[in-house]
Amino acid sequence: MDHFQIFMIVGILIGNALSVLVPYLRKIAEGKITSFDPKYAYHAVVSTIWQSLLMAQVLIDWEVPTGSSLLLGYLMAIAFGYGGKDFQEQVMKYLRKTPT
Repeated sequence: MDHFQIFMIVGILIGNALSVLVPYLRKIAEGKITSFDPKYAYHAVVSTIWQSLLMAQVLIDWEVPTGSSLLLGYLMAIAFGYGGKDFQEQVMKYLRKTPT
């Protein structure tokens, strides 16, 4: 595993952490919640697992361009982690509303 792949995985983890912490801290500031709900940690773990598996497939097939910036890949991974968590939440909301 090279440095670029490590940065990508760390970026996904940070993106997921941000996507959990930002709404959690906002809800605390608004007074909507007063204690930690384990569902935040559960969603972050599940999201990190499926996104890391998806990113691993991308990294296997993707040849990193020569001279590419680690910062660019790192920022892309953070965005992927943040957006992937939101995507997971939207899919779960849809599946909960869909009649069986």
